[in-house]
Amino acid sequence: MQEPDRAQAFTLEGFVAAAVVLASVLLALQTVVVPPDAGTANQDDSLRTQAEDILRTQASADGHDLTHTVRYWDPLRRTFDGAQDRTVGYGDQALPTALFDGAFERTFSARGLTYNVVLVYHQPGVAPRREEPMLYQGTPGPGAVTARHTVTLYDEMTLTSPGVGPRQLDQYDADPAVDTATFYPIPDVSDGPVYNVVEVRVTVW
Repeated sequence: MQEPDRAQAFTLEGFVAAAVVLASVLLALQTVVVPPDAGTANQDDSLRTQAEDILRTQASADGHDLTHTVRYWDPLRRTFDGAQDRTVGYGDQALPTALFDGAFERTFSARGLTYNVVLVYHQPGVAPRREEPMLYQGTPGPGAVTARHTVTLYDEMTLTSPGVGPRQLDQYDADPAVDTATFYPIPDVSDGPVYNVVEVRVTVW
């Protein structure tokens, strides 16, 4: 083969190789899939972080901390003070300012978001954990996120609803059949000073 023919062959091979490499790069770029819900995942993480921040802030608040919220019970009405009933708690009402100081309303309700606040506590017997809705607005929708914070109740603590009196937690009864105003749904599960351990669970969607 003459030199010009050989040069043309090398040039042609170079073009073919470049075309193969370019085609491979284009194919690789087309097969890289960007998840369509990447933005949704970031939003979910943001909502969870905001809910966790509210719980942590309330847990360390002076006076009206997270245990104050858990104990905001009216034994005469057998529900949280000012709540609708035990099924939905405060339901579609705003939480009292004594609880979370309006943080959930400012953070979530003002943006058209819905949330539930549920207390999960230990229960002796066949059902080791039970739930008491504090604010239940419905079944969580798609993409709902959940934040949790655990608090410890002690025997010598008292309920915190207005005018409830000085009775200690270990003097209440978790049996709803009791006839007196001593019903508190969270039971005493320890022989020692610990009354119960309660998880405050917030679900946002």
